[in-house]
Amino acid sequence: MPEIALKVDRVGIEGVRKRIVTQSPEGKLQFDTIMNAYVDLPREQRGIHMSRNVEVFEEAIERAGSERPASLEEVLSEICSNLIKKHEYTSRAEVVGKTTYYLEGDFNSSEVYQAADVTMKIMIERDGNDERRIAVTIPGMSVCPSAQRSFHEFEETPLNKPPSHTQRANITVEARTKESVLGGVHA
Repeated sequence: MPEIALKVDRVGIEGVRKRIVTQSPEGKLQFDTIMNAYVDLPREQRGIHMSRNVEVFEEAIERAGSERPASLEEVLSEICSNLIKKHEYTSRAEVVGKTTYYLEGDFNSSEVYQAADVTMKIMIERDGNDERRIAVTIPGMSVCPSAQRSFHEFEETPLNKPPSHTQRANITVEARTKESVLGGVHA
């Protein structure tokens, strides 16, 4: 038992960079992923075995290389489950993976690719509770609401009609669930 017994909610490693290859219905996808892995530390435990976290990453990435999982989420989920198994003293594990995915679109009859920053977080508890999150951020343009409001008030124009200027904006959408986030979407 440590001299000062404290429960630590998150301890682990951050910034592990790996390329993860998946095989989706759309074909082979490669994700350059930055991952973080955490476990909790009970009061009676002095520290964690950090090398186990690295082992778990390496094993999952190696398996992904030979078996080609259907999604990035599947690989991160395996890492999280294996953290619980390797750290027998922990009650909870968390894995965060960040990558960029390129969305294909059509703009003025031209094929365009838009970068989207994707963050997946998987949390698994030893008792079986499971929470998953995915956040997608894409850059875009918006109309300046301050300029619109000013013209509306000074010129008495309809609020949706006054002149304005555009500004850059990032739009982030996050979904949280207790089941697979992607549910059949493998990109």
